[in-house]
Amino acid sequence: MRKEAAARGLDPDKWFNNVEIVVAEKIGIETTTYVRNIFKYYAAYRLMQDMQASRERAISQMQK
Repeated sequence: MRKEAAARGLDPDKWFNNVEIVVAEKIGIETTTYVRNIFKYYAAYRLMQDMQASRERAISQMQK
């Protein structure tokens, strides 16, 4: 799939809007939907971690 993406002038090292397009055409939309959903969970998890770290820093600063 990456070779096909490169042949089309897309970036074979990037999934979103590059290899994703080729995969959707060749395999089907289910795979791309699955990857998108997993990425959303990952992004939400990272945001939650960042917010918790910021909160802990703020609490630490207030206690000084």
